Amino acid sequence: MLTPAQRRSHSPMPCRGFENQRARREREQAVRQRVADCGYRLRELGASHDEAAARLGLSPYTLRWWNRLRRFHPTDHSRQTRAPTRPF
Repeated sequence: MLTPAQRRSHSPMPCRGFENQRARREREQAVRQRVADCGYRLRELGASHDEAAARLGLSPYTLRWWNRLRRFHPTDHSRQTRAPTRPF
């Protein structure tokens, strides 16, 4: 009998659902946080927000959004607050 992990590896269709996406989404969040930290450091070194975004290859709006997410998802997980909803 196959374990669930073995069944997934032999399945012709990729698994779907939250649990199967969790690791990828956590990696994406970690990258966003690191980029936002780099942007913050560039600002400390005297770059404007737009200059920091350009150096990181992002639009200023994206860097601003990731900075906002960074405040609501700290690395130490000491604050448990809701992330802001994205404005339309």
